[in-house]
Amino acid sequence: MKKSIIALAAAGLLGAGAASADDFSYISGGIYDVGDSDIYVEGSVRVNPNLVLSAQFVDVGDFSLYAGGKYFVDFGQQQDVETFIQAGVSHYDFDVSDDTGFYGGAGFTTKFDAYSRLIVDARYDTVLDGFFSVGARFRYEFVDRFSGDIGYRVNTSGMDNEVRVGLTYSF
Repeated sequence: MKKSIIALAAAGLLGAGAASADDFSYISGGIYDVGDSDIYVEGSVRVNPNLVLSAQFVDVGDFSLYAGGKYFVDFGQQQDVETFIQAGVSHYDFDVSDDTGFYGGAGFTTKFDAYSRLIVDARYDTVLDGFFSVGARFRYEFVDRFSGDIGYRVNTSGMDNEVRVGLTYSF
């Protein structure tokens, strides 16, 4: 039941942004390695020039879910670098226990050229007694609106590090 509600919420979030087309309105999926996981599905939609809403499902344990947003802030840096703060809700569902918490952090993204983008962020998550993480993702557009993604995230406090390889469709 929980998985159905999560899937409907993510589909509604993605459908809400179908009219906007940029690097932050997308659906993505692929292979995810953190502990015993196999796959991930992620979506994001820019609702105005500064706000992006996103959701991510990973099959770690029974499942994990992140739902939140990024708010882009102009600190007067170069035009090809965008900085953001992020916050949201995280949930891990395991056979023996569940835990729900909040995450917050900051990061930046930059385009190397018309086809490639780097996204770097750091955050703190309160689930599972709390942990810090730093991640980097590289996205390369093969053809119009269709990209490949690869990423790595380092976690503290005994959390496994994360590796992801997937495909992204931008709308």
